This record gives sequence, structure tokens and C-alpha cells, in this order.
Amino acid sequence: MKFIKQLVMVFSLFCTFITPAIASNAIPVGMSTSTTLSQPVTNSDNEVTMLFTIDKAEALKAEIVVPLDDATVYLVKPNGQVATSSNDVQANILSGDTQSPPLPGSYVFLPEITNPESGEWKIVVDFPNPSYNTVIIAQVAIQSPIAFGMAIAANQFVVGEPVPVSALLTNKGLPITGAQTNAVITDETGVQTRLKLKDEGVNFDAVAEDGVYSNIFVPPTEGEYLIEGTTSFEEYGKTINRQTSKKIHVLPADIEFVSHSLAPLFSSEGCVIALEQRLELDVKSAGDFAIHGYLTDGIDELNTSKRLQLKPAKQIVSLQYSTEDIFGAFDSTSTLISNPTIIYAITQDDIRVSAPRIQFEELIYLASFERCREPIEVTGDLVTTPTMSQDGTYIDSLNFEFPVHVTRSGTYTGSVNIVGAAGEYLELVSFQEPLEAGENTIKFTVPGDTFKQADGPYELNALLIYSGADSYRQGVLGQTPPYQASDFSPPVNVTLPSNLFGLERENWQATPATQVTQHRVGGYLRAGASIPYDYETLASFDLSEVRGKIKQATLIVDFGDSTLQFPFNNVGVYVVDKAWSPSTLDYDTFCQSFAVCPAWSNPLNTFNNVEAGQTLKFTNSKLLEALNEKRVSGLNKLDIALTSAPYEISYFINVKQVSLFIEY
Repeated sequence: MKFIKQLVMVFSLFCTFITPAIASNAIPVGMSTSTTLSQPVTNSDNEVTMLFTIDKAEALKAEIVVPLDDATVYLVKPNGQVATSSNDVQANILSGDTQSPPLPGSYVFLPEITNPESGEWKIVVDFPNPSYNTVIIAQVAIQSPIAFGMAIAANQFVVGEPVPVSALLTNKGLPITGAQTNAVITDETGVQTRLKLKDEGVNFDAVAEDGVYSNIFVPPTEGEYLIEGTTSFEEYGKTINRQTSKKIHVLPADIEFVSHSLAPLFSSEGCVIALEQRLELDVKSAGDFAIHGYLTDGIDELNTSKRLQLKPAKQIVSLQYSTEDIFGAFDSTSTLISNPTIIYAITQDDIRVSAPRIQFEELIYLASFERCREPIEVTGDLVTTPTMSQDGTYIDSLNFEFPVHVTRSGTYTGSVNIVGAAGEYLELVSFQEPLEAGENTIKFTVPGDTFKQADGPYELNALLIYSGADSYRQGVLGQTPPYQASDFSPPVNVTLPSNLFGLERENWQATPATQVTQHRVGGYLRAGASIPYDYETLASFDLSEVRGKIKQATLIVDFGDSTLQFPFNNVGVYVVDKAWSPSTLDYDTFCQSFAVCPAWSNPLNTFNNVEAGQTLKFTNSKLLEALNEKRVSGLNKLDIALTSAPYEISYFINVKQVSLFIEY
């Protein structure tokens, strides 16, 4: 469809053609945009040349509509060499005779040129003398790291409103500074206004050297204005030029601002209850209007709106900002100004700007005001501080505090709920404090026994504070850090014995395995052996009586008689990660032929150079992690495998007992 539309446009233009057939001025091509070139053709022509200039680019693409048969298209570099042509195997040519109805010529898509050199490029088209007049159209697009564009946020303005004429100039997203940047503004009658755009951080240009070049234009009349921006700068001795444009529409002003003020409103007690923005307006046309006011401290913003019917006349309109909203949005020491007030005219068909957006100069210093306060206000966050036991091993209590402002001195009573992380109700805590008029801190302490019932973080909610007729409620006061219930209990030290199971080559042959009363590790490992170890011992621990997170753990192994000899007297300790039970234990439960037992996937430790009669211990993070993982998972069972690999079946060491010392 695009090809057909282009050709239709080509033939519709043939009667307006003029010669010569060579465009004398090269057209500059901008950043990541396309430029359309055209050249008329008469029956006396057999070649046209179209020129364009590239100063810096990463890629170049050209598409040419040639409504002539047997034409050849060349893309020529500044040095005169042909970069590509329609004869290139990578060129894509859409023939006109494939269309319905058939059309003469073709649409030529030339291959993309990467990193095209700077200078004047040519598109040259050769063809036999045509029997009709026509036009050749080329569309040239480049991708450049240099970006230049108008940075004017709005499209509509009103007469007398300052238009922020800004343009952004960057190289790969970084600002380009020191460029010569200008704007030419042309109204509908052709009258031009020329502006120098500056990046100096003064007047309208807020920040120096940020790549935004700015100035102000105040349109004197309504209508359409074309703003054309140009910039040039030097890079490695070469001048780079860019241009851009934007149209704006200037409307007549329905309303003019006569005066503006921003002042506090006081209560009968002399404290500030609101800020009032008073606008004296000269309304030119009656209508339905929406007025939007904005306060800012330069970072945050607070807005308010009012919709009203206005008749032609001078009149006062006020906007109010409550102290609750102001002090919720800004710090109490902030300096506030009003951002430009925006007034929209609202009709059935349209909403449009109807008054100049003007920056007013009034300042408000919040620190100078005494604002009216509620009788009771919580003014900050909940703070939680733990008190540790004398030996420092557990949390004895939690101390809470939060700031509160009251307008009258007196004794204040309060209460707050404490709930666990899963919503478990733990306790209703009450407190009573003598407070002075002004800022205070309420503090209370909750014993650790309260928090043993559930894990945290604990939420304090349903806060109530009252004194006489004054009361204050708040849904959620705050949360504690993510304490665990076990953090509030003294550590429990316990030594857990294990159930020992002996595994031997013989007892693995039966199902269930025959009971082995002698527990030992050893045997041999040799190439081609059907079983890698002859003797193993499994130690199984029941964790069901453990309450809370395990904080420390030590595995203790008591060894008996030994025939192991150095250097083959090491004993490995593994976590068994496969479910099993004595009643179902068989050969394939843990090991397979010619493989080291796959269920022993978590090595914990190796006892080196073990001798008869030794009691050996170890503590490490892997053991602690394995214990807590089994406890949290609900299995409440930890299985340990002990192995050794001497060369002879007669070499082994007896395991008398395996125990686990834990603290939780």
C-alpha cells in the first residue's frame, strides 16, 4: 500500500515539475529522522542526482520511488565511490507491475550503510529517456548519536503567556554544552522573532550545562507559530549542525490575572488553619472554568482545584490549602511558592487553557507560623528497643516509644493491641502518661512473655489515646523488627541421643534388612566392587521435642575398638537426604552398584586419623542449617551417615554412640 500511495503521489505531481534535474543544494539530515528528497523528470532526462549531507551518523538507509522502467539507483559516498546500488544482491526491489493495477517502475530499498562517512552524499538514478514527465522521490534516514529536539511540553498557549522555548542537545544521552543554539519563531503572517537559546542556568534556564538551551517568547497574537531550532558545535575539528522544529497554537485569553496573593488564614486563637491563594481575575468571556493551584517547596508539590461558572467582570477567586495537607506534604521549615496557576475553559466539545500560566513571586515561610493543632496528634514513627536478659542470651522485654503532640497539659490514658505476624492476638497494652502541652514522647514496656506466643514482626494497632473529652485513634501505630518467638526465651541446652542402625553388605541383601547390632564403619572400595562400602552406620535423631530455632549444635561421636590403620583411618559424616525407615530398608535405599551412595549428598565433616576409644566432636554452619531446615520443614528428623573407605574388609572402627548437643 505504501508503494501505491507513493506512486499515486508521484503521478499527481508531474504537471508541476520544473528543471534542472540536479538539486543544487544538499539537504542536511537530522538525528534518527527521515528526510524526503524529490527531483522532477522530463522526457529529455536520463539521469537525476539528489544531494544530502551527513555530519555524524551510525547508520544510513535510503528508499527510492522510481516510476520509470529499467532504472538503476546508486548511493554515492562523498569521495565519489559507490556505496551501494539497486544491483546489490542485498537490495530489495518492489516492482510496480506486481501491483493491481500495474504501475511503472519500482520501489528500491537500498541496503543499510553502517557508520557512513561525513560529507555530501548523492543518490544518482540512471534511466532511459522516458515518454512522460514524472518525479523521483527518495526518503533518507540516519541513526545518529547526536540528538536535538524541541523541549516544549505544551502545544497550546494563550496570548500573553510566556512560552518556554527550550531545545535539548545530547550525544548518546549525555548533554552537549557550549553549542551555538538559536530559535526562529514565525507567526501566520510570516513575522519572525529570533531568540538565542542559552544553557547558563539563569532566568528561565534552570540548570547550567545540562544540554537544555532555553529562552522565553511571549506571543503577542493568537494563531499558529512555527518554532525552528538550530544548533552547531565543534567536534574533533568538525562542525556539527542540527535543526528541529515544533508548532504551537496560541489561543485568545478568556481570563487575565490582575493580581495574586498567598497568605495564611488564622483561627480565632491566632493559629494558621489554611493558606489562601487569592486570584483577582479579569474575565473576558463567560463560561465554565476549572482552576488548578499548586504549592511547591522546589521538590514536592501540593495541589488544589475548584470548578466554577464565571461571568465577564473583574472578580476574586480563592483557593485554600489546609494545614493538614500542607504539613503532610512539606517539612515544617519549608519555604513555599505557588507554581503557575492553570485555568481551563470547559465546553461540551473541548477543554483548553484559557489564561496565561504565570509564575507569581510570593513566598510563604512555614517556620514562621503557629498552626492550629488537633488536641492529640501522633507526630512520628514507633520506635522499638529490646532489653536483653542479664546474661545477654535472650530478650527480656521490648520498649516502645512514639512522639505525640497535645494542646493541653494533663494525664493521658491509652491502649494498643499487639498481634503476631500471622495476625495472632497477643495482648492489649494500656499506658498512662502525664503530658505537657506541646511535643511529648509516650513510652511503655511489654515483657518478653507476651511475644513467646507467636513470631514477629509484631504489629501495634487500634491505638487509642484520651484525656477528658479529647481522644485520638489510629489504625496501625507501627511494627517491630522481625523477632522470633524463641528470641524471648532463655536458651535450652539438651543432648539428644541417636538411634543407631548398622548397615553391612550382608544385611542389605534382605528386605527388610536384618538387624545389625554391631555398629561400625569400614570395609573397602575397589574398582568393580558391587558395593562401595561394606560397613556404614546411620544415626537418626528425633527433633520433635525441640521448640524454636536451633542456635548452636555439636555432633558427638564415641568410637570403640578399631582396626583402621593410617592413612586409611578417616571417617566421613554426611546428611542423609533420602527418606527411609528400618522396616523398608534394603540394598537400594541408599547405594547402587558401582556408585557412591547418592543419598549422601550433603557432606558435613571428616574426622581425620581416628583412633580407637576417641570421642570426637564438630560444630559448623552446615550442621546448623541442616537441623533448622529439618525442623522448619516439619520432618523433625535428622539422619546422619558415617562412612570410611580402607582397602580391606577386615578394617573397620566401631561406633559406640552418636549424640547431638543443641541449644535452642
